[in-house]
Amino acid sequence: MRLFFKISSIACAGAVGGLLASFFAPVEMSKSFFAAITRVTPVKNAPGFQPGTLRIGQAAANQFKFGSPFFVPLIQEDTVRAIIAISLGLELQSGSENDLRATEVKLRDRFLQVLFDHASLGGFQGDFTSTRNLLILKTRLLDSAQQSVGTHIIDVFITDIARQKV
Repeated sequence: MRLFFKISSIACAGAVGGLLASFFAPVEMSKSFFAAITRVTPVKNAPGFQPGTLRIGQAAANQFKFGSPFFVPLIQEDTVRAIIAISLGLELQSGSENDLRATEVKLRDRFLQVLFDHASLGGFQGDFTSTRNLLILKTRLLDSAQQSVGTHIIDVFITDIARQKV
């Protein structure tokens, strides 16, 4: 009887350990160079300026960050194989923050559609954080934002991006 309890407790501990290990498994995490929300600007009026000298400027004053990330399922053969979590921010023209808050739901809907299309075209497979892939995605997101809520949106920032296999 004691042997049975030892074997069953080992089996239960193994099962619980396996579940915990899969839950806390490392996430494929990558931050793109687009994540920086600061601008690189030439230092033209600084003492000792030399052509080609750059400095990191202050963060843009008119920025908007979505309060929650966007989740995109990656589907292969009618099965969800992974989930992409992506956090986005926007650079806005001065004075347009209130207009954006009023259309945030519409903009999230448009962004989700762009993200789903990008996923269905394989944009989140393989090296999904390559410069080329992220430029394509940012361009599509910016075009969608400007078409749906106006040209007061100047840029789209990808602040975090992660892919978790299911």
